[in-house]
Amino acid sequence: MQETPIEHLVLRGLVRKLIAKDLISTDDLRAILLEAAVHQDVVGGQQTPQAARTAVEEDLLPAFLGPPSS
Repeated sequence: MQETPIEHLVLRGLVRKLIAKDLISTDDLRAILLEAAVHQDVVGGQQTPQAARTAVEEDLLPAFLGPPSS
């Protein structure tokens, strides 16, 4: 099991609280994460838009929103 730094846990908790209080929407969060992912440095330059979208939808958004409710 990989340990997550406390800063990441605090940030996730804060984002979840903001969404729960309707201060930001999941679309707002998606846009913020996409902007960050596009500008993430990878070997050879910036992330491609499609790779950034995939990273947001498959990895980042679920990490911030938590597991889907049943």
